[in-house]
Amino acid sequence: MSRVPNTESVEQEAQRFLDQFDGYVYAWSADPEAVVDDAIIVGIGGTSAEMLMAGLPYAEPAASIYWPARSPANGAFGVGSEMGPWSVMEALRRAHFLRQRMDYERVVVTLEEAGIWRPEYGRLADQEGY
Repeated sequence: MSRVPNTESVEQEAQRFLDQFDGYVYAWSADPEAVVDDAIIVGIGGTSAEMLMAGLPYAEPAASIYWPARSPANGAFGVGSEMGPWSVMEALRRAHFLRQRMDYERVVVTLEEAGIWRPEYGRLADQEGY
């Protein structure tokens, strides 16, 4: 039996992984020091209410991706990151792709402030915490 080579682009593969997680509920924290060792972490920041009240201009939320060291069956992965700025949707897609590739349990988010999350990003867990 011959094997058909994968002709899917990285973007197509990332979108396929994200589609599998439609309805995914993200664990989250507004504490930048919160520790999680089984997840790809998407850190999201942007213009806070305080910044707007101080007269600073609005900026779209941006994200970075990072992960803790892990040694799953498919290899060892050191602490790492893919620093942004990424759009939030691009970062979530990439995080799901990395989660699958690196065999992490889940994707979680760290929010600069809870109000920065938008419904189009997906669903946040009702309670803060990993």
